[in-house]
Amino acid sequence: MPAGEAMPGMALRFILSNPDVHVVIPGMRSREHATSNIAASDAGPLSAGLRAGLRGHRWDREVTEWSQ
Repeated sequence: MPAGEAMPGMALRFILSNPDVHVVIPGMRSREHATSNIAASDAGPLSAGLRAGLRGHRWDREVTEWSQ
């Protein structure tokens, strides 16, 4: 994770890194939340290198009878 970047901002940037996504509607309860959401959007998508590094944390869920 880039230094100084909070998890919510990283999550928004990760979602916005997908070219199929054009808009994210995050929740916000305070002015600080709104400001940090805007900053995450302004920071742009995650770098290709960081996205590649995150692939190792991906959970490929196998559908089972109980998870339906």
